[in-house]
Amino acid sequence: VDRPKKSYEIICEDREKCCEVQIIKLSEAPMSAMAIAPIECDEVAQISPIAPKKHSIEFIGDSITCGYGVDETLAENHVFSTKTEDVTKAYAYKTAQLLESDYSMFACSGYGIISGYTGDPDVRTADELIPPYYESQCFSRDDFGEAGKPDKLCWDFSEYQPEAVVINLGTNDAAYCSRSYSRREEFQKSYVELLATVRGKYPDAYILCILGDMNDSMFSEIEDAVSEFRNTYVDNKVSARQISFKMDEYPAVIDGHPNDMSNLSASSDLYMIIQELINYGEIPLAE
Repeated sequence: VDRPKKSYEIICEDREKCCEVQIIKLSEAPMSAMAIAPIECDEVAQISPIAPKKHSIEFIGDSITCGYGVDETLAENHVFSTKTEDVTKAYAYKTAQLLESDYSMFACSGYGIISGYTGDPDVRTADELIPPYYESQCFSRDDFGEAGKPDKLCWDFSEYQPEAVVINLGTNDAAYCSRSYSRREEFQKSYVELLATVRGKYPDAYILCILGDMNDSMFSEIEDAVSEFRNTYVDNKVSARQISFKMDEYPAVIDGHPNDMSNLSASSDLYMIIQELINYGEIPLAE
């Protein structure tokens, strides 16, 4: 992609042929927005969506979900680039593939629930939060031209109702919350509010709250938030689990993020948790 608008010829055949076309944006929305213009085809051609997959899932997360730096070969390089980001090598996408699942993702690197990543524990990064943007198309520093900023465009949740929602947030809040009990309480309260928002959008989905070992210091607050939500809303279709990226076994990439093998390990871990929930009937399968 070397200009704002560009046309690509995807299929060029001189005979009738059935093709499946898949378009995947490897980098996250905050750093680069992409839209698809109307697709043109010959008069005799037909375009139709492929059949839904066996399962459906949504992931809400941060840089770990985005595949931040997974293609970076020098761990000492601390410069973010969309060139080294690949969502298909991250645990979330890999888990969706293992489950034979359609997927939806809402994730931004550095973002949190009450604070984005901060190098100074006394300074809140208040403009890098997931909840304020969750009900929009996405957050991006770019726009869709005449259509406007994606964070000003509402997302239609009725179009996709997943069987399960996986929330992986809290890693970036950890620094800001590290020295303050009141901030941890604020995080827990805001986490409960996020759970209520997700439940309002997906009344039938199972909500799985996870945290990995890149920084799992907020997991106790997440467990407490889940417990509070279950009691307050009399909702048992939500739980909290830790997953392992085996960071002690596989070398980290840029800014301490998990590499391809670490993400593979985490996806296997998460797959087993979800499969267990399915087997026990906690996640009801769509008809």
